[in-house]
Amino acid sequence: MTTNPFVAKSPVPQLAKDNLHLVCGSGGSRAILASAGAIYALHKAGFDNWKTMGGISGGSLPSLLLASGEKPGDMVRLAIDIDFSSMLTRRTNVFMTFMAFLLKERLAQSRPRKAVLGSEKLRDFLDGRVKEWPEKYWTMAVAGRTQIVFTAKGVFQYLHDGTMRQLSDKPAPLGDAVRASCAIPGIIEPVLWTNPRNGEGIYLFDGALSWDGQCPIGVVVRDFGAKPNDVVGCDVGDRHFGGFSGFISKFWRFFCGQGCVWPDDETDPAFWAAQGSLVVYPELNKFNSLQFTLSAEQKWDAVIESYNATVLRLWKIGRIDNAKFQELSHLGRNPQLFKLECANG
Repeated sequence: MTTNPFVAKSPVPQLAKDNLHLVCGSGGSRAILASAGAIYALHKAGFDNWKTMGGISGGSLPSLLLASGEKPGDMVRLAIDIDFSSMLTRRTNVFMTFMAFLLKERLAQSRPRKAVLGSEKLRDFLDGRVKEWPEKYWTMAVAGRTQIVFTAKGVFQYLHDGTMRQLSDKPAPLGDAVRASCAIPGIIEPVLWTNPRNGEGIYLFDGALSWDGQCPIGVVVRDFGAKPNDVVGCDVGDRHFGGFSGFISKFWRFFCGQGCVWPDDETDPAFWAAQGSLVVYPELNKFNSLQFTLSAEQKWDAVIESYNATVLRLWKIGRIDNAKFQELSHLGRNPQLFKLECANG
């Protein structure tokens, strides 16, 4: 008789008490910029002492930098200054790249081990900037139908029914964990992670492919013991994106059927918002999440739009008063002043 390696779920050990949990969702370049803007708004509103900070895909990067001690204003400046496309290496020609982007919903189902972009430069950048796994940071990727959660306490594998097994009691290489969370099937290469306990290799893909969808608030509620009203989420997923990209997505779903559809969010952020979570939905509709070459003006517009959306949300739910709302809104209406403030950290 084979022993089932999965045991009744035990939460990952909690860290500090009486603090909020930050969850930054997926969305490529839009998620990076939206999360940076939201984090800066939260900082200006006095939310700085987090219990955990984490995210998936594009949202895994700003949350990592924040957890590593980066000042929110410096993080915004870094997001503006870095050429996102320089973090990726093209593996094929322009036509094949276009086809992969067109077929990305089909590829999300088949999950090929080859892709049109490599992310080793992203790993090297992160490993060079963040030397140790931050105590409060987490990110998540998927392997098959399971979630692989990476933390400072080790690597954990979760099934849909909530059971868990610990794959490693040591943190995975930081850059590879983030790369795995960003590995959009067919677009960005998956990461082969080797379990140090048994030498088993596991191919890891985009964290947005799990049952928690594009802003996985459920991870911190179920696995870290968070209460819904202690969670702040930033959701800028592609389902909010319109225009030509939205048309292409709808057309392709109609053309190739149900096999192209991304997995439905069984626990959509709106569900957690109804339970008391603070969820921000920045509407960044001027460029696609997989558009990695952006001008500084486009980036500043996205950051400030997310900042303003976060400030408005904080005021609407009563987390800041009228005077603070007016102060923070004034900053968001004045781009030059906003840039100067960010320069001060």
